Amino acid sequence: LSMIFKRDFNNLTEDEISLLTSYFEGYDYNSSGHTFIANYIWRNTHHITWEVIGEYLFLAGLGTTETEEENYFMSFPLTNSGSYNPVTLREAVEIARGRFEAAGKPFEFSLVPESVLDVLKETYGEEVEIEHIPDDADYICLKEDLAKLSGRKYHQKKNHLNYFKRTYEYEY
Repeated sequence: LSMIFKRDFNNLTEDEISLLTSYFEGYDYNSSGHTFIANYIWRNTHHITWEVIGEYLFLAGLGTTETEEENYFMSFPLTNSGSYNPVTLREAVEIARGRFEAAGKPFEFSLVPESVLDVLKETYGEEVEIEHIPDDADYICLKEDLAKLSGRKYHQKKNHLNYFKRTYEYEY
């Protein structure tokens, strides 16, 4: 597997964790994929790599768990300052594009949170094509609904839970 960026999420130092956290918390992304814990949890499954380029944190990884496909994605760059500068963002993105080209991989943003779409449009204007993929969207459930799992909406989740309870001995 190719490493797009210089670092991965394995064997992080305390300083690296602090640095990464500053980027994940540096802007209100409103996206579950733009959190330290999500990237850490999926670090090996999706072979997520990262690098700070200029003012921004770049993340890339496999877009599928079928590793033989090597279909890579890149998240929209993260800022730790709370804002984006279209000029410096574009410069950093072009360096990241070079990393993809050097690895022989196609370049595109994936999982772009709605909160940064205006930044993307301001930076790239008509050069960018935006496609909404419903299967990649975040969804929110009320805590009470997940606790009860009642109704048609949660029927499949309740079946999975009941299967787990019948099949495994567990404690929590």
